Amino acid sequence: MLINNSQSQSIPNGDFENWSNKFLYNEPQIYTTSNSQAFMQNLKIPVTKSSEKVSGNYSIKIETVAGENEPISGMLILGNPGNQTIKGGYPIVGRPDSISFFAKYSEMIGDTGAFVAFFKRNDTTIAISRFTFIGTQLTFIKVTIPINWFRSGNSDTMALVITSSNFDSEKKAGSYIYIDSIKFIGFNGNFPNGNFENWKSITSIDPDNWLSFNFMTTEKPMITRTIDKFSGSYALQIENVKMNFGNIMGFITNGRIGDSKYPTGGLAVSLNPSKVKGYYKYIPNGPDTAIGGLFLYRWDSQGDSLMLLEDTIFKLLPTNTFTYFEIPLLYKDKPKADTINIAFSASDIDKNPSYQGLGSKLLIDKLEIEYKPNNISKVKSNKFIVYPNPSNEKISFNLIEAGQNYTQFYLEIYDINGKLKNKTAFLSNKAEIKKENIGLGMYFYKIKTTNEEEIHRGKFIFN
Repeated sequence: MLINNSQSQSIPNGDFENWSNKFLYNEPQIYTTSNSQAFMQNLKIPVTKSSEKVSGNYSIKIETVAGENEPISGMLILGNPGNQTIKGGYPIVGRPDSISFFAKYSEMIGDTGAFVAFFKRNDTTIAISRFTFIGTQLTFIKVTIPINWFRSGNSDTMALVITSSNFDSEKKAGSYIYIDSIKFIGFNGNFPNGNFENWKSITSIDPDNWLSFNFMTTEKPMITRTIDKFSGSYALQIENVKMNFGNIMGFITNGRIGDSKYPTGGLAVSLNPSKVKGYYKYIPNGPDTAIGGLFLYRWDSQGDSLMLLEDTIFKLLPTNTFTYFEIPLLYKDKPKADTINIAFSASDIDKNPSYQGLGSKLLIDKLEIEYKPNNISKVKSNKFIVYPNPSNEKISFNLIEAGQNYTQFYLEIYDINGKLKNKTAFLSNKAEIKKENIGLGMYFYKIKTTNEEEIHRGKFIFN
């Protein structure tokens, strides 16, 4: 018989000891842009300040950039984007006649950009001013557009969106617009940051080798380091907090967020991983559940595409003390994985995205990754799957090997003092242990053959 020897290693900054204040990009003050969307996908930043200007030091460049699956429009927004609308805006009390600005632009064939200002009173739109960018204008020209009022009285708020590509139809990477010196006509007030002289640096204090949404939160960061740890000096704390656009989230990944359903990128691997393990603590707010996710990928050079080989979502149940967990991976075929993405959320955004408890906290520490064996020495390529681990009900031990006589194997369970608590034979390819039979706590197991040869061992937790 042959036995498998798995290989274990630390995940880069899997103990969350190293943190940095990272510069992400610049943003024009009081405006929202599509920069955050592009940054999360590790793309070119679409909205930037430019020294090609009419007056002052800067103008703004708004550009459509290539994305993973489709281009991302450069967008400059005054207000809060909602469902096919822009909520809020900037206080403008009055009734301007028109808007003027300087622009130069180049729209790709089939693409159009737009400048649209909405004037509102009590959240109801009472006037619109719009200009469409078509074709190419390589030098700055002055543009004046009327404001079309369809109700009497003054506005109390103005919202604005400038986009480098079509709102609804196909967008074309490479379309761009430069804008400078936006002014009201027939109104004494200034257009907010209309010369684009005022910018702010977007930064985020994050654990090294990990990516969060800290830069998109309103009141406090969702990702922080905490001295409430399992080992070392710090652990990772993920907390559900309010985001810029009103939703609630607490999320982190070692890769990036793209157009696909799951996060991509992450840790390069040369062998197929078998599990990720570590320690966690979870304090929910309401009926919340935390999750961990593993996503195995390989880049298909012939098809020029990313192949998802396996995705595993694992629930992390409430516990007030640091608790051991394992997230298993079953993929063992070829082609071998070349990347593993690891993600955690303080809520079950996979199965129950409608409920995310504000303030739910998930702490993670001492992450490690374990690989499937690269070579085999004694007991022929048996594969062991132990799940779920930890568990609050029962744990299954699966032994998978085509043509194998499973009755040759049995399972021994020991407590932390080394006392034998249970001995169970495999039926078909499976053995089960129930919490009610041995109680709460950490246990060690051994899988042996009928001639007392140990072929596998590990640990599990009932919580």
